[in-house]
Amino acid sequence: MRLSSSHGDAIAKITGRRTSRCSRPGLAQLASGLLSVAFGGADTLMPRVIITGGPGVGKTTLLAELAARGYATVAESARAIISERRAQGQRPRPEPVAFAREILRRDTEKYHAHRGDSGWVFFDRGAIEALGMLHEAMPLSVSELDAALRAYPFHSSVFILPPWSGIYTTDAERDHSFPWVEHVHNQLVRWYRSCGYCLCEVPRLPAAERAEFVLRALAHGDA
Repeated sequence: MRLSSSHGDAIAKITGRRTSRCSRPGLAQLASGLLSVAFGGADTLMPRVIITGGPGVGKTTLLAELAARGYATVAESARAIISERRAQGQRPRPEPVAFAREILRRDTEKYHAHRGDSGWVFFDRGAIEALGMLHEAMPLSVSELDAALRAYPFHSSVFILPPWSGIYTTDAERDHSFPWVEHVHNQLVRWYRSCGYCLCEVPRLPAAERAEFVLRALAHGDA
């Protein structure tokens, strides 16, 4: 969809540069009716799909499985930023507002890069989640949130992978404890619901079976 000048101004302020069927707690008045406007009344046909969840729950492995089946996938930005900063001898994360802005900047660029795709495109997190990070660090006005949510619509169902202690490991970019994973999961649930998205939990299964679950849900309209 095309951005109005007011949307462009709001996005510039948010990023620091220019560029449903579920209950809606929290930002209910903002989100009410938003998806039907953004998707032109055909929200379930939106080809951009979010795969989310806390760190270390299997998102990257699931995205790799979907990519192996020929689907377009988009990697998350946070890990790349942390890796780049470590390589430069900097502390892993900048201060929260700067970190969120940079993630959102990269995620919106990735979103635009797939504007012409007609098939499913699976995003590891994405702009809506980056917007949530920024809103937590620097609360945004209703008009700013409204503009950003309208500018970057995704499929109305978000696939969320639950915390899974059996596969959780830490590494150079993932340095939190498992209780933090559970905390992040709960935050994600609240945020996406407040923005008007439905959440579809992906079972704790091998990657191939998780991919089948996601694709079946999309094909059969279960998501």
